[in-house]
Parts: sequence; C-alpha cells; structure tokens
Amino acid sequence: MDYKSIIFRKFTHESLRRIEHYRQEESECIASEQLEQQTIVEHNYDEHHRMNKSSKDESVDPKQIPNKELAVGETLPLILQYRFPSELIGIPIEEIDS
Repeated sequence: MDYKSIIFRKFTHESLRRIEHYRQEESECIASEQLEQQTIVEHNYDEHHRMNKSSKDESVDPKQIPNKELAVGETLPLILQYRFPSELIGIPIEEIDS
C-alpha cells in the first residue's frame, strides 16, 4: 500500500453525503447487473452461468480488498502514526483504506 498518498480528513456531513452517493451508485449498478443477468437466464441458463463466472473473476479489484493494517481498532502503522495530525486525535476521520 502506498502510505504516501493517504490524507487524513475530519469526518463531516459532506463525508457522509459522499458515502451515501457512492452507496447509491453501487446499489444502482448492482440492480442493473442483476436485471441484465435475469434477462440472460430467461434466454439461456448455460450462457448466463458462463457470463456470471467471468464477471465475478473480472469484478475482483485488488485495490478494493481491505488493508488488514488499517482495520478498525488496530494501531496505525508507524509510518502513518508520525504523519497523523495532532488536531485530529479523538475526532472521527474519513476512511483511509481504499
């Protein structure tokens, strides 16, 4: 993980709006994919099965796998501890794990 690119930001109402917007987009994308898959099933189950398998393989993005070093309740890696702004100690921050 590239720790140099991490920026610590206070969690704000805007942070929450961005998360809600992201979740809405994800929900719409998933609904669209499910509708597309349902249509394929109606035409040909075998073709659907092959496409579903390949789309699962393609959808795994290594950037989206959570970093165990940044798990909730864990101590920040040393490289990040020194960069953490003292004014944010004890204040909710935005998610830093990609």
